[in-house]
Amino acid sequence: MSVQSEDLQDSSFCHWSDNSSLVTAHISIPVGFAKFILEIPMFLIDTLESKPVKQKLTVVIYITHKVICCVCKQQYSTIIVRCNVQCCCVCCASYKEECAEKVCRIEDEKTELRSEVGDLRKELAAMQQELNEQREANSRAPTQTIKNHVERLKNQLAMKEKQQQV
Repeated sequence: MSVQSEDLQDSSFCHWSDNSSLVTAHISIPVGFAKFILEIPMFLIDTLESKPVKQKLTVVIYITHKVICCVCKQQYSTIIVRCNVQCCCVCCASYKEECAEKVCRIEDEKTELRSEVGDLRKELAAMQQELNEQREANSRAPTQTIKNHVERLKNQLAMKEKQQQV
């Protein structure tokens, strides 16, 4: 496994090699080996006499750095997702509470309207009863009027007869 020189000149790798202690201090690495590899100072690699060992160790350090970067990105993404999920849960709970309040208000309004409808039905029934009574009275009224008129005519006739007898 060999790494070309341009890969080793990667800016993130150069930055990492300069600040390797900062990187390991802030990352929780699940594999102890990765920490061990990152703690190897660069000058120790230069003291190795075997070129293939140097190259392989440099490759291992480089790959370990890339793995650590991926783990960091994954941990950051996990934190962001958890925050978003928590935010959604809070919003959902708030929305559920708001909906429950609206449902209660609507139920109260529905109860009031049912009561009002009941009262209006009672009032309507009373008015219909009154209307029926008035209709009955009106249907009997012409008969009574006629009776009164007949009685008046009888009285007039009786008076004329008395006048004629006198």
